[in-house]
Amino acid sequence: KPAAQRMNALFHAFILCQLWTLYLEELANGTTPSSEPHNTTVCILLDFWCKLVPSILQVTVQSKVLAETVNLHFLSLLESLLECNSTVLSKLLPLWTPILHSPIFNMPRHVSQRLDACREVMPEGVRSYP
Repeated sequence: KPAAQRMNALFHAFILCQLWTLYLEELANGTTPSSEPHNTTVCILLDFWCKLVPSILQVTVQSKVLAETVNLHFLSLLESLLECNSTVLSKLLPLWTPILHSPIFNMPRHVSQRLDACREVMPEGVRSYP
């Protein structure tokens, strides 16, 4: 039961991270690019993920199941950002690459295909990351 509670907590934490990321993305899109409000919003989002990613990487090395779960949540977030034509995805993806390509497990074919589909949709500058 404690393992199920941890996975449930992890699920809710990622949903909140996804909500926060999409909220700030939409907020940034509502401002003029390169304006102070736009830059401030993007900086808040990048700061959030810069602080969070090291902890997430610690979680992913604890077990294969956790690594797979985290990978799927990040893939879902990546797909959501692509759907809303994210302007910050190119800045976030380098931070997320170690999480998306965890050395602890081999990505299942269907997950790999979803990631490949995202790469095909991404703008050229973003696509170059492994």
